[in-house]
Amino acid sequence: MHRIIRFVVGLLGLGLGAVAFRATPQRQRRYARSFALSAATMPLSAEELSARTAANVPFDDAELDEAVQSLRDVAGADHVGAIDWEALRGVISDVAHHSHKDWARTEAAAARLRTVVGGPGDAAFRSMFARVLEGGGWDDAAAA
Repeated sequence: MHRIIRFVVGLLGLGLGAVAFRATPQRQRRYARSFALSAATMPLSAEELSARTAANVPFDDAELDEAVQSLRDVAGADHVGAIDWEALRGVISDVAHHSHKDWARTEAAAARLRTVVGGPGDAAFRSMFARVLEGGGWDDAAAA
């Protein structure tokens, strides 16, 4: 699995769910572009990517750029200014390559990530994680 996609899926372990989009054509195009492989990562084979993932090799600059751009894209233009993107890049750089199965580390990473992207009550967070919040019934569950 591509490391960027692994990171996004790994957000599940942080209690944030997978980064997703509302199904508007503009968001679909942004989302599709955000997961396109850059020229810097395309030469790596699936085996090389799998080995780097298994060895917990930190994301390289190209992968960090892709991850941050993906999240900027799903945040939407209205919310780009609400996020400290360099701080988010730092969180991704420090923790995204580690397993989500280390619960103490995952909890610490989630707390750190929350200081950067906020939580379900923040507009930028709600935009970035709309699919998870809406499709997962977050508001109903939180109200119960």
